[in-house]
Amino acid sequence: MFGIGITEILLILGIALVIIGPKNLPELARSVGKGYAEFMKGFREIQKSLEDDVSNLKSTVDPLETEVSDLHKSLDPNQLFDEQDEQDEQEESGAKDKTPNADAPSQNQKKETKAK
Repeated sequence: MFGIGITEILLILGIALVIIGPKNLPELARSVGKGYAEFMKGFREIQKSLEDDVSNLKSTVDPLETEVSDLHKSLDPNQLFDEQDEQDEQEESGAKDKTPNADAPSQNQKKETKAK
């Protein structure tokens, strides 16, 4: 306990007995004991309050962790890149279909030749 041996404790008690006196020493010991008990009671209350807060936080965080891990499992990075590549290929093929061929006559040119 605090690195104090039995001889040091006896020495401190002897000095306290001389300084405080034999009549006041029991009263002082009682008040120190009561103070220590109140301190420990307050400490336990704070400790219990903190433990309750931590358990409430854990109960809030646990479902979130499972959701995040499920999302992480469902979102395979390779799958996302493959889907993006497929979309890019579809957009490119769609754009090729819509671009007119330079050798083919445009609709305006077709109408002009029909009108002549």
